[in-house]
Amino acid sequence: MSTFKQYFTYDCISYTILMMIECTLASVQGHREGIDANVAIQMFLMTSLISVVMFLTDKIQVASFPLRALIDVADIALVVYPLGLWWGFFEADASTLVGIFLVILTVYAGVVGVSLIRAKSDEGKINRELRARRERGEKR
Repeated sequence: MSTFKQYFTYDCISYTILMMIECTLASVQGHREGIDANVAIQMFLMTSLISVVMFLTDKIQVASFPLRALIDVADIALVVYPLGLWWGFFEADASTLVGIFLVILTVYAGVVGVSLIRAKSDEGKINRELRARRERGEKR
């Protein structure tokens, strides 16, 4: 997958998961009017900026998944906390910041999960194609 397509896909997956969480929380809290269009656009800008930051830090060679995940979560927090406070999405009290961190972890886990499912599906398609070519006697 091309680099742009990969990061844009991550952006769209994270935005979708984030909006699902936001809508669920708004519904549970009794906010029936829904999410403001400006907030939705700001959240997309936020997830897009996170993708740009991740693109830049992914250039750092890291061999272990736990360290890569830690860097990714730090990238997300580096964008979410300042912008969220600046745009008035949340207050800077400890319980809210912990709650936001739980949302960050949930969205990150969702993106990783969807990416793994997609990679497994792609792997299956490639293997089926290779088997079919081998059975037909085709060379690479």
